[in-house]
Amino acid sequence: MLRAFGASLRAAGTGLLVTVIGERNMRIHFVIFALVLAFQLVVRPATPVSIAVLLVSAMVLGLELMNTAVEAVVDLVTKGDYNPLAGVAKDAAAASVLVAASVSLLVAAYLFYKTWPWHWLLFSRVHLFGAVLNAVALVLCFTFIAYSLVMDHKTGNRRKPENHRR
Repeated sequence: MLRAFGASLRAAGTGLLVTVIGERNMRIHFVIFALVLAFQLVVRPATPVSIAVLLVSAMVLGLELMNTAVEAVVDLVTKGDYNPLAGVAKDAAAASVLVAASVSLLVAAYLFYKTWPWHWLLFSRVHLFGAVLNAVALVLCFTFIAYSLVMDHKTGNRRKPENHRR
């Protein structure tokens, strides 16, 4: 049972890395996520705000993963032939990422509003749990960004152009 769970974790990690390496938008989401986490580390908002930011960020990243999965399945099924329904499926998946990213912008605006004037509390003990959460997420985020840049450079990122857009 542990072996199957380990295999599942490896498959999920591979899927995440392949998406970060192969999808420009995923790298953009990760960079923005890293910037927001860095801001939170410096400003140190209340723990509920930090958790809200992590949740909406996870929602955006998760929907970007689903968008990539939908695009891959559509490309596999259509074998490169144009199909208007394929375009609808891809556009709807992309729209889900847009909706989630819009909500995350609202949460970020709330974070900026609630922490203004910004109190630079990097070394204070206020909201320590939120700071630890942000620090761990920031390290993971930078690790994925660095790895994806290295792998993107090695592979040349040779994706075929998509032909199902309207």
